Amino acid sequence: MRCHARRFLADWEFEHIKGVARANREEHARLLAEKCRDDAAKAGINKWALEIVAGGDLIRKLIGALNEAEFRQTAAVSGPTRRFR
Repeated sequence: MRCHARRFLADWEFEHIKGVARANREEHARLLAEKCRDDAAKAGINKWALEIVAGGDLIRKLIGALNEAEFRQTAAVSGPTRRFR
């Protein structure tokens, strides 16, 4: 069950995590967690398995994913860093 839940969460994050303003990040993560739990239930994954694969706190995991999305977006815009001698 955990393997199925882990794969579900990874796929779900890939499909649903997009850049969000920092001011709205926690509230957005709460809404995403609710949607994720609903989608997981429809896929036959109970909320406890989902919480376990999220490290015990789905909201905190999604905040981390939103932070990573912002970092990737910023890195893509600014491009690779160059070192000059």
